[in-house]
Amino acid sequence: MIISEFAICSTNNRNYRRLKSLGYEFKNQISRYRVSYIDGIRYQSSYELDFIQKCQHLNLIIEEGPTISYLFEGIDRKYHSDFYLPNFNLICEIKSEYIYNKEVKINEIKKESSIKSGYNFIFIIDKDYSNFIKIIENNVNSAF
Repeated sequence: MIISEFAICSTNNRNYRRLKSLGYEFKNQISRYRVSYIDGIRYQSSYELDFIQKCQHLNLIIEEGPTISYLFEGIDRKYHSDFYLPNFNLICEIKSEYIYNKEVKINEIKKESSIKSGYNFIFIIDKDYSNFIKIIENNVNSAF
């Protein structure tokens, strides 16, 4: 059996070792966040699931986001973006207002690094899709 929805912090975790001894396999790298899948797309929150469903409703192609390198406090780091819409070259980062504000400095550095890497970027906060819809409509209208 493959486990795809399981939150484990490390391979030293007692539950991980117990499940491995029972023959369970883990689909992805061990994560400290709960990971689920819908139609092959990874998500970690109800906000992200809502976004995937919104994109599906709008018939948009959606992929897991790319990994972006960035520098924070003198340390090279990796940012695993939430979603990527290839037809718009758009990284979509889904946050609650609380989480965005809690880590506003690093969120803005991730945004800047994404843009410097050649991507368009948008934060979608608290399921407010108004700016996202404008971007989609403007790009669709300019294609005709």
